[in-house]
Amino acid sequence: MIKKELVLFLFCFIIYAILTKSSIGSWNDASRFATIKSLVEEHSFIIDNALETIPTGDKAFINGHFYSDKPPVFSIMAALPYFLLNLFGAEFSSFIVYITNLFVIGLSSVITLVFIYKSCSLFNLEYKHKISIVLITGFATLLFPYSLTLNNHAFAAMLLTVSFYLLIKMQVHQSFIRDFFILGFCLGLATTVDLVSGGIFIAVISIYFALTKISINKKIIYLLGIFLPLFIHLILNISITGDLKPVHLHEEYFQYSGAQLTTTGLSGISTTKNLFYLFWYTFHLLFGLRGLFLYSPILLFAVYYLLKQIKNTGSKIINPSKIILICITLIIAYYALFTKNLSGINYGVRWFVSFTPILSFYNSFFFLQVKARKIFYLLTGISLIIALIGVYDPWSAMMSVRNFPIAENLKNIISF
Repeated sequence: MIKKELVLFLFCFIIYAILTKSSIGSWNDASRFATIKSLVEEHSFIIDNALETIPTGDKAFINGHFYSDKPPVFSIMAALPYFLLNLFGAEFSSFIVYITNLFVIGLSSVITLVFIYKSCSLFNLEYKHKISIVLITGFATLLFPYSLTLNNHAFAAMLLTVSFYLLIKMQVHQSFIRDFFILGFCLGLATTVDLVSGGIFIAVISIYFALTKISINKKIIYLLGIFLPLFIHLILNISITGDLKPVHLHEEYFQYSGAQLTTTGLSGISTTKNLFYLFWYTFHLLFGLRGLFLYSPILLFAVYYLLKQIKNTGSKIINPSKIILICITLIIAYYALFTKNLSGINYGVRWFVSFTPILSFYNSFFFLQVKARKIFYLLTGISLIIALIGVYDPWSAMMSVRNFPIAENLKNIISF
């Protein structure tokens, strides 16, 4: 069985390796690659020199120098492949972009799929059904296109999926004190990578533990795990901005001559929305031309089975399922309230990739009580096709709800 599992995950890695991007596709990943280049070549977060070869609008002007507007810890981790290759004389090139994308993002997505498989293994699923959930998660959701290019959301998805596995393992089987440390560490690291998703998961799970009868030693170990990556993040953030506030929340850093990124494009800056606009914007986040369920309609089944687990008094994972529902709802609510650009220039809404694998896991319960088989397989097929279209260019849409990335990618594929 272990050999079959290795073949499965090797297959996923090979598919990602074949399709991984070797070029920079947007301001977003350009900003991160500029930081990677500066860290390796100049040992600095200042990207002034890197901007000559890696231009980007996602930058902040701080104390006379340009910096990426992205959290710093992820860039340090993503710099490891180039750092190692640079020791042997390699210079920044499309090959470095490819290797970074593959081993930082592609490999992290394979690890995500490993823990989706392990999560399914906690229940009475046949091997073929566990394979089905792995393949649906890896290739029929937006995790697929975002596994091929440098971004923080796919990496955060790995950390949150590991956290989810540990959470349900604690409910289904005996928990060990090391599980609490790993859970806390993954949540803390996820927060340094994706401040919104990671932060919300930390808050909700920590409140749950505070209200649950768990030994004080396990709670302390859990908090220690959270503290370590967050402490590093805060130290690095202070070294760049001089305070604890993330770069992208400093509006003044984006008000320089020639600035291309307006405050409208900054997540977390308070926005004024009337009730109609709020509903309209939320609709587009979920069902519109950039919507979560338009791009991955198979997740509609996942939502159904998530709610079913919460209502099922005999379920072993009622509490973890409630936690996931609350976290997903809060993440969506945050972006609905504090953004205006539908996650910027990209395919679908990339912000939701962080929780997509966890939500996709709930489709595993379809195989325990098969209903609406034809609809499930139809939505799986549609989701696979849409994800494949996104593979062509994950950074394909302008920042307007009038723009339809699926149609735009199809047009470019046909004219290729």
